[in-house]
Amino acid sequence: MSIAFNGATENKSDIIRMVYKAQPLATNKQIKNYIKERYKIDVGANLIIAAIGRYKSRKILAPAREGLLKQSREFLRKFLDDADQCCWFIREAASTL
Repeated sequence: MSIAFNGATENKSDIIRMVYKAQPLATNKQIKNYIKERYKIDVGANLIIAAIGRYKSRKILAPAREGLLKQSREFLRKFLDDADQCCWFIREAASTL
């Protein structure tokens, strides 16, 4: 399902990411309730986790968020800004842990 948002079409995951970017410390329930109230759509916990990760992990990483974003951008540059290729290497590395 897509909805119109600021002149563009956004899907539920995009909306979740926008809310998270504005409120990085929001719990999954807070995100779900905000989206329901503001956009009149339901998002489940599984979709929130798929879009932005588990709250438990987000909460732990929150203090390092800016530094992690900087490091992630630098890492992505090593892959010529190709996010798909970068993600493939990360999945490969994770599969060997």
